[in-house]
Amino acid sequence: MKKVVFIIFGLSLSISLMPNLTSCIKLPSKIDINDILIKDLGEIKGKDFLPNLKDLVTALNYLNKNLDLKKEIVEFESTPTVSQATINVKSDATKFFGSAELSYDYKLENKISLSQIMGSNLNLDTESSEKEVLIFAVKEKIKTRLNVEVKEGLDFMVDESDVGQKTQEYNGSFKIKTLESSPYLIANEDLVFKYKL
Repeated sequence: MKKVVFIIFGLSLSISLMPNLTSCIKLPSKIDINDILIKDLGEIKGKDFLPNLKDLVTALNYLNKNLDLKKEIVEFESTPTVSQATINVKSDATKFFGSAELSYDYKLENKISLSQIMGSNLNLDTESSEKEVLIFAVKEKIKTRLNVEVKEGLDFMVDESDVGQKTQEYNGSFKIKTLESSPYLIANEDLVFKYKL
């Protein structure tokens, strides 16, 4: 009988102490993704024209040790650019919450050469010799032929002396030079486009 009383007393004591024990144990709380220490990811190289979630999450985990963020629990707030993106944690995530703006310098692993544009593709569809019109025509030609959107000052430059030089066949030519800062184009290539008025 003593044993039965002792067991019942022991059980009632342990049950009465349970709430106190659980209040002392801290369950891990969710991590605000905006509190991640390193959000400037530096240079990132990828195979697509813009970074994907895998590229960014891999870089985040590499720079922030023990983060263990999974690409399946985040999504882009809007289309990323070659220099920044905002990612949001999905509502069903158990370890993280919130959103974070990431900065980086995205480059294609295999950049594109302007030499892929040749022959009649070097002829611009314009009837103007104004620099802004010619730049627009060049950007459209590169977009059509290489399937990439480029920007003057980031991907290529135009020297004033390279605008409007006449040839026998054409009223003018327009030379561009690719830049080191381009995430898409091989640097330091020259290409001369031609136009008729």
